[in-house]
Amino acid sequence: MQIPAFTELGFFKTEIPADLYQFILEQRRPFDLTTEKCPDSAHMNCERLVEGEGGKVAKEKKHNVAIMGVTDIKLFRNTINAVMQPILVIFRI
Repeated sequence: MQIPAFTELGFFKTEIPADLYQFILEQRRPFDLTTEKCPDSAHMNCERLVEGEGGKVAKEKKHNVAIMGVTDIKLFRNTINAVMQPILVIFRI
């Protein structure tokens, strides 16, 4: 079985457009941090296995990811989408 490429060029990295980067810096609120929710799922790296009572294995939340707030989440998402969409089209993602 062959896994299809994400783009015709395969995987690629590109620079964040300077105006978008500046927008992100202006919108962020670095002191507004919340811990990422940790659902009961193996897809999230937010739990560790520890030895519990009686030698049983137990799960413990790591609280290892903080989410930074932004000034206006709707504006933030819309701006990122508006800037990135033309870039994604160029690479046919």
